[in-house]
Amino acid sequence: MTIDPIRFDDFTIDELLSVARKSQIHITDSLPEGVDPLSLPSRSSKTPYIALCFRDAQYCRFEELFRAACDLFERDDVVAANLCVRAMIETAASIWFAMELIQNEVETGLSGKLHKKMVQLLLGQRLEPETELPVSINILTIIDHADKKIPKLRKNYDRLSEFAHPNWSGALGAYGSRDEDTLITWFKPNKSDLAPVKRIGLSLTILSVQMIEEAYNELLDAALKYAELEIL
Repeated sequence: MTIDPIRFDDFTIDELLSVARKSQIHITDSLPEGVDPLSLPSRSSKTPYIALCFRDAQYCRFEELFRAACDLFERDDVVAANLCVRAMIETAASIWFAMELIQNEVETGLSGKLHKKMVQLLLGQRLEPETELPVSINILTIIDHADKKIPKLRKNYDRLSEFAHPNWSGALGAYGSRDEDTLITWFKPNKSDLAPVKRIGLSLTILSVQMIEEAYNELLDAALKYAELEIL
């Protein structure tokens, strides 16, 4: 499965924000309530259950980030908004990664390796190396995996990362402007200067929605097929 990003070259920023907000409301209204392991075809296997718990936890995370991003874009808090968008891309790519792991397992035959990967995705962390919890999968591994199917995803993710770090884009480039006559650097954000950055952020917001909507549904189908294969 691949994604051809929607082109928004002819949209105004207000129109992009309207599209994003409508999508956010839809996702908020579609939040999952729970995962019942007894509803799965195979009750003896934990792998599909873990996969669906991971999927729904990430969906809840995505929804909160999405709401925050829309609120921030509406206030022209573009740097903070783009940090949320970056996290949205990571979240959507993580579901995409899990989806393709399960699909590959279904297509090639059950190898027994999927369970460990799903546990790593669901419970992974990088805080305490001595803990019993598994080490999380590096996010760049996940982004690069999705980049194979989503054109320029890694390039756009790296652009958002410039706002996540205290680099020029997320600091002086966003808040400062130099008066060439007086040589004074003024720190008063200019909405017109931030417009291109806002457009990029909103376009990538909508791309992340495309990603998660595709992967969310496909992961469910793949998990159910995996559970059915375990019965055979």
